[in-house]
Amino acid sequence: MRPKLKKTLFVFTVVFVFFDVIYSFRQHYNAVLDGDIPESVLPLPYIESVFADPLGIKTIINNNPHAAPNRFFSHYFENRWFNSVPFAFQLISDPIHSVYLSQGLFKTIIQVLLIYLLTVFTFGTFLPFNKWKHWLVILFYSALFQSCGKVRSMGIIDPAVTYVFFYAMPLLFLMLYLLPFIFEEFYSKKAFKSKIFTFIWSIVFLLLSNFSGPVNTGTALVFIAVIFLRYIRLYTKRAKRKPYILNFFKYIPKHFWLYLLPLGVVALYSLFLGTYNTMWTEEAIPLKVRFLLLPRGIFEMFVHNFGFSILTTGCLINTVLLLRTKNKNYENAASLFAWILLFTCIYILLLPLGGYRHYRPYIIRYDTVICISVAFFFYEVYSSLILLSEVLKNKTQRGIYITYIIIFAGYFFVIDDPASWRKTEEKEMMYKIAESKDNPVILDRNVTVIAWEPANEPQKSVNSAKCMKLWNITKDEKLFYCNTN
Repeated sequence: MRPKLKKTLFVFTVVFVFFDVIYSFRQHYNAVLDGDIPESVLPLPYIESVFADPLGIKTIINNNPHAAPNRFFSHYFENRWFNSVPFAFQLISDPIHSVYLSQGLFKTIIQVLLIYLLTVFTFGTFLPFNKWKHWLVILFYSALFQSCGKVRSMGIIDPAVTYVFFYAMPLLFLMLYLLPFIFEEFYSKKAFKSKIFTFIWSIVFLLLSNFSGPVNTGTALVFIAVIFLRYIRLYTKRAKRKPYILNFFKYIPKHFWLYLLPLGVVALYSLFLGTYNTMWTEEAIPLKVRFLLLPRGIFEMFVHNFGFSILTTGCLINTVLLLRTKNKNYENAASLFAWILLFTCIYILLLPLGGYRHYRPYIIRYDTVICISVAFFFYEVYSSLILLSEVLKNKTQRGIYITYIIIFAGYFFVIDDPASWRKTEEKEMMYKIAESKDNPVILDRNVTVIAWEPANEPQKSVNSAKCMKLWNITKDEKLFYCNTN
């Protein structure tokens, strides 16, 4: 490619990525405030036990079940974020907008970090990203990250900011913990030169990843199981005579024991600690029924929803193209998708063991499978990069494939609308509550205000009122309720 064209592509992609970050911030800023915010931010009484026992040691010793015992860091970071950042924004905006700016900033930071980390995994290198293809990969990932369009099927950054603290942020922690392992396993190099730094990095993210959110432990354990099965597969292909099982454990590389063994032990401890969770016991539905609900959930997720269907189709197309090369290196790249599918099957089959939630009627939902979505994102971009940079040498083939990729990525950019469907009614009602001299305040519209459902009586707005007082939106705890009669 000519130097001038490379420079043009570099500038174009950098500008487009910058534009997309601003666009994403606008989408995240426009989202309504979810009903779980008061739980961590105030915090509510039943969450205080988590803050008093971050790693759950006292919980187990004293046999003291309570809410969310293995999710300390999610609650803690949400508490700290919304007890500090809104007040910083109040230096340049009013209290109401400061809260929306705070949630928009947090979501955007997590999205940017995840895209950056996926790009690091794709190339096996850190900054500086000084080539146009680096930024094209970032742009491709940016297209797949849905904030509005297909967020309910393949969304990573949830419209509800609390879910970002409990799903996307913990996944980021887990990926950061696995980063040194990924570098050694797939790129045969060290992520960091300093052993002391690597040790501190591992300890920090080992704890952060296993004591945040509800799905990280399951994700970690299934990942370890799949990697272990991969070692068995590789060993059995290379072993020439039996009994080879006696030497199998010697074959497993050192970095497996250094990174995945501690991860497995701590994940199992966190999983055990989770059995002390007192939340959602009222929705105990037999395990058999949960498994029977799963096929409908799988259909809704992978077949009925157009977004995930297109993503899966894209992965399959790339796999077929790689396999057609009859080249071992490219066939090995294609086999990555088989391992991702194995991870997907095992993970989904284990989901019913996690219990039933009324807001996830078919067990599987986009938030519980973000690890699968991220794996599909990675394979789609990684395999596309290999096809463009190494496999497709014929100009006609490259031209057809580039056109296909532009349409593919363009589709996801186009359907991710600028949050126009997220109305500003919640902000309007908050201004009305702040300006009103009444207590309680009667709202003339059925609107949620820092809640999952509109308050139809004053007492149901207590937690929302406390949050508004905390953020200086109101001077006192001002109750409110909706009266649309």
